[in-house]
Amino acid sequence: MSRRTVRRIKNGIAISLAVVATLIGLLCLGAILWTLLKNGFSGLSWAVFSEMTPPPGESGGGLLNAIFGSAVMTLLGIVIGAPVGILAGTYLAEYGRGSRISSVIRFINDVLLSAPSIIVGLFVYELLVIRMGHFSALAGGVALSILAIPVMVRTTEDMLRLVPQGMKDASRSRSDPAVPNLSLSPTHGCQQANSGRAEVECHGQAVLLALVALYGMGQMGWEEGHHARGRA
Repeated sequence: MSRRTVRRIKNGIAISLAVVATLIGLLCLGAILWTLLKNGFSGLSWAVFSEMTPPPGESGGGLLNAIFGSAVMTLLGIVIGAPVGILAGTYLAEYGRGSRISSVIRFINDVLLSAPSIIVGLFVYELLVIRMGHFSALAGGVALSILAIPVMVRTTEDMLRLVPQGMKDASRSRSDPAVPNLSLSPTHGCQQANSGRAEVECHGQAVLLALVALYGMGQMGWEEGHHARGRA
């Protein structure tokens, strides 16, 4: 056989193995998804969204405290992290491009981008939880904002640098020269998407932190319920 024929045979074998591996992976994912939907929809009820998580050993209950806690921590993370991240990214893109302090900020921001969420959780635990004496949604929101700020800073700076210089000059020419014009209008929608993207990413990274915060709130609820049953 010629070399070209051998190469075609090898190529066909490689493609066949790749297709088989893809089908096996899709089959496994489909089985997992089917099991999730089948068991998940059968377990959905109004109690899941309206009742508190029961103590260990008791049946029933729902996820109201977990849903409410996640919503509060997300809101706190956006309120704390979005202004800091967007303003810092705006400074780096518009005012401090060549300054030394900007290089330091970018270096620290790059370090925080790769910081493990468990390290941030331990930092906030030492900073707030121990000093306050209990778990709280505030501690979770602060930790979430610390994780979100580096993402917002980087994406804000990158998006503002995508705005053409001619558009910025035209924007400045239509405004008061004494008032800085950052030409944020072309990226206004992107800023909102930036905040949402940062929160989603950090929620995925901070699963351990969220579990710790929710466990603390749930533990206090279980203890109150236990004491109430004891008094009864």
